[in-house]
Amino acid sequence: MIFQYHPEAARELTSSIEYYEEKSEGLGADFLDEIEEAIAQA
Repeated sequence: MIFQYHPEAARELTSSIEYYEEKSEGLGADFLDEIEEAIAQA
């Protein structure tokens, strides 16, 4: 299955990744990994 983010969801995801990265280096990447894993399981 091909997955595509709605433009607003993509902006929110990017914002969330940046937020987590500001809190702790690498945390944004970990967050994205979890999102991608959840999508892969859908």
